[in-house]
Amino acid sequence: MKRAILYTFSGTGNTLAAARQLAQELLKLGFAAADIAEITYPPQSLPDPSDYDLCGFGYAIHAFN
Repeated sequence: MKRAILYTFSGTGNTLAAARQLAQELLKLGFAAADIAEITYPPQSLPDPSDYDLCGFGYAIHAFN
């Protein structure tokens, strides 16, 4: 079964909420796992993307940038 990882940086929590919704949808589509790795400061160790079949990135947008 396929596994997905979503690396997420969320300043206000909106990006994290979107990642959670996306993870739920991936599970409905038949993924065995849809993990979320939150990127924080100071940096911490993150899961290796080569352990997954699908890798996504989510980040906050500030001032339309």
